[in-house]
Amino acid sequence: MKKIYLTCIISGLMTGFLLAQEEHSLELLAAPATPAATMLGFSPSEIDKPREVSDFLISVANSGALSQLPSNYALEIAPAWLLTGNKISYKSFSGNRVQHNLWQGLTLSAAVRNSDTDTSTQMAFGLKTSLLRGKGFSKDVTERLAAAQQALKEFTDELNENLRNDEKYQALLDSGDIEAAEAYRKKFYNNLSTEKSQIVEEQLRDIRLTRVGFKLDLTAGIVQDFPGARFEQRTVSRAGVWLSGGYEGENGTSFLFIARYLHSAAALEADYNSFDGGARFIYAPAESKFTASGEAIYRKPLQTDALSASWRATLNVEYKFRPDMSLNFSYGRNFDGVVSKNGNVVAIMSLFTSFGNKRKVAD
Repeated sequence: MKKIYLTCIISGLMTGFLLAQEEHSLELLAAPATPAATMLGFSPSEIDKPREVSDFLISVANSGALSQLPSNYALEIAPAWLLTGNKISYKSFSGNRVQHNLWQGLTLSAAVRNSDTDTSTQMAFGLKTSLLRGKGFSKDVTERLAAAQQALKEFTDELNENLRNDEKYQALLDSGDIEAAEAYRKKFYNNLSTEKSQIVEEQLRDIRLTRVGFKLDLTAGIVQDFPGARFEQRTVSRAGVWLSGGYEGENGTSFLFIARYLHSAAALEADYNSFDGGARFIYAPAESKFTASGEAIYRKPLQTDALSASWRATLNVEYKFRPDMSLNFSYGRNFDGVVSKNGNVVAIMSLFTSFGNKRKVAD
């Protein structure tokens, strides 16, 4: 049976034999910050907005001179969608039950950062899962889905009515030739579907999948250093676990927070721990390709007087070329003593692209 690929969620509305399952391409790429890239310091932002995950995400970033080729790379995969995506129901995907959120929101990430000044290399690995995904889709998304739902209902009614009045189709049913009746029905459906599909596409064109309400993610990451790019000299220099979340409203604004615990051995001969706390504001109008945000984070070393508190503040601008590709620029002040070169300036240019954004749209 033919599948219709739409641009947003359509709840279960197909009746009888019409499209038992549907899939569509979603706009899932929303200011991503992979945990691994965050641990290495070249993520566009430290506070990632809880988001829908793609099957596979790749990013390249240049945090040095813009004339140089990018030396920082990250990738992220979502096991639930890669391995069992065709078994995940629309009901569980659109809901906010913790057991579904944990599996469907789980991502594994890896990142590499090559030093601009020597031959050393850093690798990081991260894990993130969703605890809460919000109370539901935004009002704009809900209204546009309802319009598309009505168009599909009219299509269903028209198809059923035409088949009831089609003498050839009824004759095939009466003869008991189910296989021939099925083939005729498919041909009949294909002839009708093009026009109606275009109507649905008009209703959902350029829609951005947005959930509103309170959201919460749990994230962890670890960093390995390879001095001189030698594998046998590897050491674990940093590890952390954090909660990030906040509230996303109907008007495209989000207020986020982070609470992070870090264990590090990078600055002292002895290990030390620190706590990060901060906030981020995002403005992402539904009809715009631009997203702007600003964040500030305070870092407090724990159980040591050798290090003073530090802070990070950045501005971020994102431009979305298409639903699965965006360019991101960040500028601001970094934490003291966390970059490989002198100074604390943040200037990062990142390119993101995602794959595997199709989701089931009806159970």
